[in-house]
Amino acid sequence: MDRQKIKWFAASAAIILVLAYLADLQKLYTTLKSANMLLVALAILVGLIPFTLWGYTWYRLINKVGGSMKYKDVLPIFIGGNFLNAVTPLGQFGGEPFMAYIMSRNTDLPYEKAFPAVLSSDIINFTPRITFTLAGGLLFLTQVTGTGLLQQLVATIIALTLIGGLATYTLWFKPGTFEKTVIYSMQKASDLTGRGSSLLEKTKEKIETVEQAFKAIGKNPYYLLKTAVAPQFAFLFNILCLYICLLSLGITTEIHILIFVLPLTSVASISPTPGSSGAFEGAMALILTLLTPIGFSQALAAAIIYRFATFWPGLLIGYFALAKIEGEKK
Repeated sequence: MDRQKIKWFAASAAIILVLAYLADLQKLYTTLKSANMLLVALAILVGLIPFTLWGYTWYRLINKVGGSMKYKDVLPIFIGGNFLNAVTPLGQFGGEPFMAYIMSRNTDLPYEKAFPAVLSSDIINFTPRITFTLAGGLLFLTQVTGTGLLQQLVATIIALTLIGGLATYTLWFKPGTFEKTVIYSMQKASDLTGRGSSLLEKTKEKIETVEQAFKAIGKNPYYLLKTAVAPQFAFLFNILCLYICLLSLGITTEIHILIFVLPLTSVASISPTPGSSGAFEGAMALILTLLTPIGFSQALAAAIIYRFATFWPGLLIGYFALAKIEGEKK
């Protein structure tokens, strides 16, 4: 691991320590110490299930763009790629180029086809945050008065949903829009400088391949709809995992409230720390205190346990999966 990544992991730890200090270290320690370890172990098992469902999305879209792979072969590549995505800035989004690189290195897919498949998979895996939140968020904004932090977070998610939906529609169902913009910009630069004509031609060929891959993905909306079912169940397992984490601390809450907690927390995924560590826990703790009657110390303890169950095991397994994949290539 290079020095830059070590710095980001250190930053994550520092954020969590600051949050722990603000939450009252003694209370946090007492709360974590009181956790039911059997329930924590159950939370870890439940937290691993979504990886198998997200991997299924990869499997579906990789084969859609021309790949020919079995699910059991795709899953370890996805988990290894997820490790790279987790240690890449921008949290959920930002590591797709690296994940596509791993995919192209270990399959017969060229990078220009692997990237649209990976990006589309991430978009589909993100859809539960939209489907479970959009209707409820709109209702929340119309029923609750004021402009507090929670309302602003809900409004932000709705805005991102609309922008992301438009971008996704353009990628899948109006392919060529972004691609033509890139080519047009490069053409203008080449005309002005009198250079780069050979690079422009190579780029055109690669972009055309990318465009065709997105077109293949968007050609059958029903296929996309069927593919999007698995991530919805993955999201439900994440909600169940959070419920178990709270239960391990002796906290019971209405499970439908937790449907709002995870999407609202995802706003923190723009944090440059690995997997948004630190920022994610802080955001989840804050939102839990806003939506439930529990205190910040308990909420932070629940958030730390939740991340211990859903993020760090996947990171560890992903590291070994990537090491195994790369070892087999040598």
